Amino acid sequence: MPEVLRSVAEQYQVPIIAELEQPLPPVLDIAEGTNSVSDVLNQIISHAPNYEFEVWKGSVIHFYSKGIQNAPGNFLSFTLEQFTMPSNVSELKLLLPARLNAVGYGVQGSGVVISGFKNPELTNSTLPRTELKHVSGREILLMAAQDTRTFFSIIVFPNRKVAKGLSENYAFQHWFWGSLNEKEKNFPLYVQPPPQPAAQQN
Repeated sequence: MPEVLRSVAEQYQVPIIAELEQPLPPVLDIAEGTNSVSDVLNQIISHAPNYEFEVWKGSVIHFYSKGIQNAPGNFLSFTLEQFTMPSNVSELKLLLPARLNAVGYGVQGSGVVISGFKNPELTNSTLPRTELKHVSGREILLMAAQDTRTFFSIIVFPNRKVAKGLSENYAFQHWFWGSLNEKEKNFPLYVQPPPQPAAQQN
């Protein structure tokens, strides 16, 4: 499903913010002659009825699992008391996960450790330096996508009961970002099997 959604975003040049969960649906076949992004997404949902989508403010597709969107461990629902939108999407890709991870441990504020590499294509997607108050990670993503209309964001959660530790790390590691202006658009989105609970000791 991540690859299908990436292809839809690139083909129709529409930003997609997606929240998926394991187990992912099997390979999805899209009928020939499908002409609109809504038709494609409706076909996906016909194969995966636990998903739905909405068009946010007329320009951004929010595609999500009904079960994961409101799950307690879904860090996109965490509220940031204050957030300054960075200057471009590449910086947002590094900053937002770090801030949400900190909030999950009860830490607000901007003093977080940021790691990762900047994406040159996402750097070209500039953002207004907006000061936001009491905003969720999901709202930040949707606002950034609306402002730029140049990227997609797809998260795969291991299950609906995301907990601190392995399962949370899995979701952060399976948070895919990509530019709709990429010169090379065939990069694969590798999805590993979800972590298994530790075997109980006898």
